[in-house]
Amino acid sequence: KMALVIAVVAALLACACASLEPDCDWERVLSGGDDPQVEVLLQCRLRTIGNADSVLSNLTSAQLDMITSLKLECSDVLFFESSLESNSYLTQLRRLRELKLEFCKIRFVPPAVLSVSKELRNLTLRTHNTDWSAMAMEFHSDSFRGLTQLKYLDLSDNNIWSFPKELFCPLYTMTSLNLSKNRIQEII
Repeated sequence: KMALVIAVVAALLACACASLEPDCDWERVLSGGDDPQVEVLLQCRLRTIGNADSVLSNLTSAQLDMITSLKLECSDVLFFESSLESNSYLTQLRRLRELKLEFCKIRFVPPAVLSVSKELRNLTLRTHNTDWSAMAMEFHSDSFRGLTQLKYLDLSDNNIWSFPKELFCPLYTMTSLNLSKNRIQEII
């Protein structure tokens, strides 16, 4: 009986992991306004953020230069931890204006890790860590340093308990901040 249980569990894990291969979609949108521009959205479903490097390494520099919006959706089937690291995939995306990270189990946002994205205007970090209550998202006081163009910041549903009081100071152009569905107790 035990061998059968182990075989069934192994088969289920194999199916779950097989479905975690990067799966990406491209979308081109013509922006409105007086000077219409072609906006390019790349949306990928990955196991963790770490898989983004391998996805982007398969793109040409011309393709990378066209990406203005990136949405990475990590697996919510199994709880794989993700981490934001310096010199990551973001350094290749010079025109990035919008970044959405969904279901990526991020524990910590390091200092200035997003600062390479000088054009970033919209940032959504939504880990859904409330589904995994043992993991709370934490920040360094310089986590958002360098994001001088950021207007919209969505940190909802991250199981945030506290953040450094100077965290939002560099975001002087920010007009919208969403901190809903967190457990904020104090600003330290």
